[in-house]
Amino acid sequence: MTELYNEGMRRFQQNDTTTAMAMWQGVVEVDSAQMDATFNLGVLYSQRGDHARAGTLFRRVAASEPADSAAAERRVIALSGVANAGANLFGQNKYREAGELFSFVNARDPNNRDAWYNHALSLYKLETWPALIPVATKLVELDPLNYNAQIILFNAYKGISEAAKAQHDTATERRNRMQALGVLERADALPVQVDNIQFEPGTGSVVVKGVVTGAAAAAGTPVRLAFTLTDAQGSVGEATVNVAAPAKDATANFEVTVPVSRPATSWRYQLVR
Repeated sequence: MTELYNEGMRRFQQNDTTTAMAMWQGVVEVDSAQMDATFNLGVLYSQRGDHARAGTLFRRVAASEPADSAAAERRVIALSGVANAGANLFGQNKYREAGELFSFVNARDPNNRDAWYNHALSLYKLETWPALIPVATKLVELDPLNYNAQIILFNAYKGISEAAKAQHDTATERRNRMQALGVLERADALPVQVDNIQFEPGTGSVVVKGVVTGAAAAAGTPVRLAFTLTDAQGSVGEATVNVAAPAKDATANFEVTVPVSRPATSWRYQLVR
């Protein structure tokens, strides 16, 4: 198997990706535990636009037990590959397949805000309201001042309420309608709205940037956001940023540098009162 894998690598380096794929596929068919070949196939299928197959291969790598630090790093990259495959499938309106990949990421990187957001959007598109509630609830926990996240949760309760009404289930209809109204009230009462959060990795630190939009808080009100950067194992760094609330519907940019102990894969924050 080593000789076949290495020959596949030589063909890949010669830009003969078709032959390389055939060889690595042969390796995987004989020994499904060969994660190097599996990962390389995932990369090539992704480059060719076959995101369903790439997602399957990356999932296999991400679920494997790493034998060394290189394998552990490969598993982290593969998990990112799963999320990327999910995003591409979502863009192709394959919401069920995308949701399954985002759910896989959720289970292995439970603080990955983008995976929760994209999973929530997939379930929203499918109108699977009961399944959406715990996903949207987690999203709001990670990104509490994101108005869109709040509205996704509102629509989940609203969808259950409307379905119950059609079935003449008054108790379920009323209970979920009240939940929906409660979420909407909290969304409209947000002091500011936060979105467009991005982070730029550096050496030993990460710069977090985002946009604050004025909402219920009076212009100039101090807003303090406590950010936690995370990876699949948990927190890797924390920092707090202070922002003055803009006037309603006006925007302001913010950024904060967060020292980190390991590379970050995602973030969460809390409003500090």
